[in-house]
Amino acid sequence: MKKLSLLFASIFLLWSTAFATPLNEVDTVDAWTAIAQNTITVGETKTVSANYQTLLVIDAILDTATATTNGLRIRVQGSTSANDNNWYDIAEFSTLAGLTANTGNLTGGTDATNTTLTIASATLVKGAKVFIKDATIGNSELRLMKNIASTSTVTIESGLTLGHALNTPCWTGTGSGGQLTIATIPVNIPDSTTRIRTIYDNSYDATGSSVVIRSNIQKKTGL
Repeated sequence: MKKLSLLFASIFLLWSTAFATPLNEVDTVDAWTAIAQNTITVGETKTVSANYQTLLVIDAILDTATATTNGLRIRVQGSTSANDNNWYDIAEFSTLAGLTANTGNLTGGTDATNTTLTIASATLVKGAKVFIKDATIGNSELRLMKNIASTSTVTIESGLTLGHALNTPCWTGTGSGGQLTIATIPVNIPDSTTRIRTIYDNSYDATGSSVVIRSNIQKKTGL
């Protein structure tokens, strides 16, 4: 009887695990950060060893009207140790090369939860992203332009998280020739990784553009 009880307990455990709802969470790695032209920034180190799965998502935005030739070089690194400097490259790529960004200021202040923006810009493109660069960089927001009602009225895909003041610059995600000047890059992190960090190299162009970046991890922490 005891063996039979243990067998049923094992079967129930396997069944409950198979049908359990995964625990998915989002965690900030690098908050919105401005990176000046011709500089290299090393992002925050984040421990990921407790995660079942980790997806790093990086956003990069051109935030000046100065043309960039070679773009931003991004290097995602991992370590299998909790406290050494033996970093290895997980992924390396360049983005935003050969582009010139466009901007337009908010012509009216906005409140949190608003879904309509008024932007003085001739380059509004339905379906493109818009980066609202707040005076407090950490309060910036990245949104999708769901609809363009006029040359200055934009509906975004969901309500704003925060309010933004009159004349806040909005980088509209499209540049010369309609090319996208906002990049979102996902990177899968190997399960064997203990820690990660990202290096943002904006030193390729002697007279290029500054950029703004952020990164988050989408992580599965349990079953």
